[in-house]
Amino acid sequence: MLEKLDIRYFDEVDSTNTVARDMARSGAPDGAVIVARRQTAGRGRLGRVWFSHSDFGLWFSAILKPDFPAQQAGLLGIAASVAVARALLDTAGVVTAVKWPNDVLIAGKKVAGILPEAAIEGGRFLWAIVGMGVNLFPPDGGFPDELEEVATYVSAHATKPVERNAVLSCVLQNLAELCRSIRADGGTTVTREAASMSCVLGRSVRVTQPGGAVPVQGRAISINRRGELRVKMANGTFVDVSAGEVSLRLSGNTADGGVCPSGEVE
Repeated sequence: MLEKLDIRYFDEVDSTNTVARDMARSGAPDGAVIVARRQTAGRGRLGRVWFSHSDFGLWFSAILKPDFPAQQAGLLGIAASVAVARALLDTAGVVTAVKWPNDVLIAGKKVAGILPEAAIEGGRFLWAIVGMGVNLFPPDGGFPDELEEVATYVSAHATKPVERNAVLSCVLQNLAELCRSIRADGGTTVTREAASMSCVLGRSVRVTQPGGAVPVQGRAISINRRGELRVKMANGTFVDVSAGEVSLRLSGNTADGGVCPSGEVE
């Protein structure tokens, strides 16, 4: 996966994921990457808008043809978040934390988000897309009011010059390596590394699930090899959550914004 890259640059698109999805449906090969200077309708998780109207960040989507079981599709977003975290440390000297399922934070504020999509048939991937948005520099005019307290950008924390192409190259290299590891070890490498970077594991959480399901509340214990978050409930039972929005709760938490190395991995 991602062994042979075909990087295509656009000045403006509605969404790199939308372009990538159309290309994937038309037979685009593994390794096609769509990079845009700006997005007019950038998409985030759970139907949200991704603020990416100008070139203050890195906005791109990669088409993959995964060769591991489709039941492990949840690991794609987690692998991508680890790939970004690795890349920001290597290229900019920035230490980040990963918030399940696939947000990347600096000092408790979101610096990157990932939107994975896939077409699956008969338990196998037809194709997958991993869309990524990384805030590299301050946006002109600042973030919108609703994002000012929750978003940040790499250059505010960097100890090295921030170079867009270097970050892109490093993320793609890491993502390729991590996807190969899923095939080789069933997800052990990805889940262990995600756990070591996690600001969720070992903490009291509330997980709001899509579709109106009852929220899950308890202590986040581990990430399994399907990419699910295991939560230990107050009654001692365990629930594996495949998707949702995590809110960190105050009771029993470790220090806010930090990595939680005590989290276990199955």
